Amino acid sequence: MKTQSDYAAHLEECLLMMLTNAAFYLELAGKNIHPCLSGMLENFSRILEKHTLSVSEMLENANAPHLNPAYLKNATDNPKADLEMAVDDIYTLKTRLLYLSAYAPDASTRQKLIKITSDVALIADFLSSVF
Repeated sequence: MKTQSDYAAHLEECLLMMLTNAAFYLELAGKNIHPCLSGMLENFSRILEKHTLSVSEMLENANAPHLNPAYLKNATDNPKADLEMAVDDIYTLKTRLLYLSAYAPDASTRQKLIKITSDVALIADFLSSVF
């Protein structure tokens, strides 16, 4: 039977992977889309990458994960498909961030997670409304 800490560790691992994957797909889409949107998507990607490092630092003994090779096989030259994958990851990520912030060990960690959740929610909402 899994304990609450096992479950939290699994969520943390998934969180880091989803931040990394969402950043990857936004960057990929940014390279294959109209130039006026490219910079915005790459900026979103950098925000997510920054948060990946921040979350990684918050977690004890956590290392930023490598991209899952199986996941990379889903990458396409279709920016719309890449954006849809990023938005799906980002919405799932938002839900998990809310869960983690509720169980944060201290106020400082909770505030960091809430800030990340806010940024992630704005990015997801914007992307889903535009695309």
